[in-house]
Amino acid sequence: MIDRRLFLGSAAGAVGLIAAGCAKSAGADSQSPATKPVGAPPPFSARNFTIAERDRRWSAVRERLRANGLAALIVPTSTHFTLNYAQYLSDAGFMLQGGVVLVADGDAYIFGAPPFPGKNPAWIANMLPPFGSFGSAASQVLGAAGISSAKVGIVGAHASKFGLNEFTAAGFFPASSFKDLIDGAPEVELVDFTPDLAEVMLVKSSEEIAAMEQAAQFCEGVHRSILAKARAGVTPFELNAHVGSLYANSMASPGVQILESAPVPFGEGTVVNTEYGVKLAGGHTQGTLSFAFSPVSDETNSLAQVAERAFEASKSAAMPGTRFGDAVKAAEAIIDEAGYWNGFPVIHSMSPIALVGRVGMAPGMYQPVRGEEIILQSGMVLSFEANARKGQKAMVKVGGTGVVTDTGVRMLNTLGNTMQVISAT
Repeated sequence: MIDRRLFLGSAAGAVGLIAAGCAKSAGADSQSPATKPVGAPPPFSARNFTIAERDRRWSAVRERLRANGLAALIVPTSTHFTLNYAQYLSDAGFMLQGGVVLVADGDAYIFGAPPFPGKNPAWIANMLPPFGSFGSAASQVLGAAGISSAKVGIVGAHASKFGLNEFTAAGFFPASSFKDLIDGAPEVELVDFTPDLAEVMLVKSSEEIAAMEQAAQFCEGVHRSILAKARAGVTPFELNAHVGSLYANSMASPGVQILESAPVPFGEGTVVNTEYGVKLAGGHTQGTLSFAFSPVSDETNSLAQVAERAFEASKSAAMPGTRFGDAVKAAEAIIDEAGYWNGFPVIHSMSPIALVGRVGMAPGMYQPVRGEEIILQSGMVLSFEANARKGQKAMVKVGGTGVVTDTGVRMLNTLGNTMQVISAT
């Protein structure tokens, strides 16, 4: 089974179908982020959200810091794109292995993020000199703030905490930088704050959901373009290059890009499973699209029916007040009862990817559910990826990104909710 998180580099304004779809759905003019010309700033320019959104986030985090008796919070940049804790507190892009220090009753400081221009003012004015390690810089901030023997929250420094995922299970605070922090602030008691920050981030504001909607609509455009391009005789390499060109001519960048198919030209009975992430205007969504060329085999139809039933079950179960683990089990039970298995998690959260259903490495060999006991709330954004797999090759995967609301999940992506069928003639 291929790595489900292969990803491309970054890119820069949408063309054709994607641009039209984004502009129409967002009600934007020709200068919306999805339709600006090639040559726009790279993704690490950031500055996507308002100062009001910054204040909302910082207030929620500081409230938890005070409740836990913590004088400050130290958050390094993650080594994997699925977690964006430092970006959450800064709305900035990082060129270096840096991070953010947020003082509970003081200011915020940033290390490793250049002051690139953006449509909104910088959230953090205190830029630490980019010399040495983030850990050393953070210890100096604590000293200057008079925090020499207090409790301080830290993110990403301990293994197997909620808020990490299968790619960051061992943590992501670099060992040498962490040592510099300890050496520079030996009397400070470091307390893991990863679960707290993850829980704050999981529930989105209206501003964040609007950004998610824009990213999801870009993904719908990618799906429409894929279905228009996919014809008998086209190879997976040509289709993947086509998708790459859509990102390369846009303001979006992919967090994940997967196309699963035999490395031969498409033809009768070919099944293609794709998953594309979209980072755009501060939103991060993922869209799944599965399509098959007619005539479709009985095996593929069976896999599709199971995957689609599993998707509907998990979507129906993902109501406020429900344990995340119960929403996951609603889909997994259907897959298991059919005699299939799932490689991809049937559901995971977005920004951060901290709630994660079981990940299958082989039939019967699963990593455990992450965040099983977390109670779903209105405003959480989930990626639904119901997948039914037989053996190591046959699979159908359906779903998309949706927002949990008081009345149920509102899907932001719809084309991938069922398997699409394309004529092979």
